[in-house]
Amino acid sequence: MKLLLLIFLFFTLISLLFFIQDIQKILPLNPYILLSGNTLLLLLGKLKLSLHKNGLSTKNPYAWLRSIMLNSIIKIFVISFAVLGYFLVSKSGRSPFSILGIVLMYFVYSFVESRILLSVPNN
Repeated sequence: MKLLLLIFLFFTLISLLFFIQDIQKILPLNPYILLSGNTLLLLLGKLKLSLHKNGLSTKNPYAWLRSIMLNSIIKIFVISFAVLGYFLVSKSGRSPFSILGIVLMYFVYSFVESRILLSVPNN
């Protein structure tokens, strides 16, 4: 159920990319960069949910808290290295607005994942 929510978010953001085609005349957004960032965030979200499941299955109450912190650090570093790699590889035609779009998607994914994680201890 939790993974289905992330997949629904993934497809919702992809459908928004099709509506961005009209906005591309105003802002220079690269839909391929946004799609790859969305895919990366979905994969990181799936990893985060699986690591949290493992953290909840242990008897140590601090393992769950450590998994939350570890996953947040992993997510920030992976996104940062992906953005840095994008800027190093693409010498011309960089799209800073696409990076801003990925950052906004990061916040959306983080909000949804935190809502999922806050509902887990209640179950």
